[in-house]
Amino acid sequence: MLLGGTVSLYAQVSIPKEWEALDRQINYGYLQQALETLEAVPERSQDEPMYWYLRAKTMGAIASAQLDESGYQYLEDPAAEFIKAVDQLPDDMDLAHILPFSKQVFRALYNQGVDAFNRGDKEAASLAFKQHMLLQLRMGEDDPESYRRPFIGYSRVSEPDSLLTLTRRLSSAGIVTNETASERLVSLFELEYDSLAFAWIEECLLDDRIGSNFLELANVLLFQHGTPVQRADLAAESMKRHPADASFVLYRAMALDAAGNQDAAIDFMLQATRLDPDLFDARYNLGRLYYDQASALNMRRQNAKGEERDKLEAEFLALLSESALQLKEAQRIKPGSSKTANLLLFVEQLLSPLQSAEEK
Repeated sequence: MLLGGTVSLYAQVSIPKEWEALDRQINYGYLQQALETLEAVPERSQDEPMYWYLRAKTMGAIASAQLDESGYQYLEDPAAEFIKAVDQLPDDMDLAHILPFSKQVFRALYNQGVDAFNRGDKEAASLAFKQHMLLQLRMGEDDPESYRRPFIGYSRVSEPDSLLTLTRRLSSAGIVTNETASERLVSLFELEYDSLAFAWIEECLLDDRIGSNFLELANVLLFQHGTPVQRADLAAESMKRHPADASFVLYRAMALDAAGNQDAAIDFMLQATRLDPDLFDARYNLGRLYYDQASALNMRRQNAKGEERDKLEAEFLALLSESALQLKEAQRIKPGSSKTANLLLFVEQLLSPLQSAEEK
């Protein structure tokens, strides 16, 4: 049974003479003959790595052409047989030679996982997706993108502890980029595995390859899911790594604001505007914070007398003036912002009689 045109698809290795006939059968697509040849191999020869190499090669070829034109099925589960054969190969054996044969096995395992998921069999789906990724690691697959789909599938059917264990294994093997790290973080929060998401952030912070894109996403997500302490710690670490990035300075300021430390928040927001004068969120939040401080001062101002009142009046005016200044900057950056326009209108209504009184 000839699988035409396959000879050039497969990586060639140096095959000992006694195995050449079997290798030719595989290369030329005579897969039924290859299976029969494998079955006829003496038991004493089945301990040789070349036997298992060629068995894996055969199963990979079968996975690529499971049914011939007559509907003939070579094996029920060639992917499982491929995995069994690979497991028998020496740990130090370079498997790059049979990696081309594994692509269809990966696809078969992924499809098995999807089918199991669709029929509600989470255990079978979890096993298929996990086997997919572990086999990729064993074969030396180093393209992070190729792990994306099976990881997403696995994350939806596995237990949290198992997911974290596999995530760490992929990370230690270098199968992480900013994009894949970000996708996994979003997936963990979507699944409400918040503790795992926090652990994943910690894992990624230990990886020098993870850059600002992941950190920015992590800061945003922690403002939705994290505690004030977690927000502040991540923002501080992000600033440490990217001190010239105004966004991370702003996240630090917002974390301090959420924790009730307005003075420190204002200092960091001013620092952010020095790094990026057109950072809208920094300008708007400065306007809001100055207004909040003025509002907190207002009751004391109204009840004070004499020199104390004059002092508080001046401070109240200065805070409102600074609020208006920052809000006008925010309005310049984003003219269509209704929240900016509404707050600025209110601040200017408070300012107007105070400025008129001062002019008199």
